Amino acid sequence: YMVGRQTGIIGQAITYANQVDASMIEISINRGANLLSDGSHIVETAMVIDERARRFHTIFKEAGFSEEQITVNASYNEQQGTGIDDDQLRNVVISVYP
Repeated sequence: YMVGRQTGIIGQAITYANQVDASMIEISINRGANLLSDGSHIVETAMVIDERARRFHTIFKEAGFSEEQITVNASYNEQQGTGIDDDQLRNVVISVYP
């Protein structure tokens, strides 16, 4: 599930990649961990990271990019949250190379 703002950013990356005739699109998936009020952390499962990676690969594949152009890197090392804006640790970085 992705909200409108996220799909808009993905669309912009796809448009840019087409405009510059991208040689490579690198997608980095980062795993986050939220700090809970009792001091413990809740960490995304590896399955969630794998699903996110699969979805992004599929989005770019369906947009017309070849397997050779798409690289997906999933980081299973969680970034420990501080309790403030921990959701920002769970992110995807899309890098487009002309």
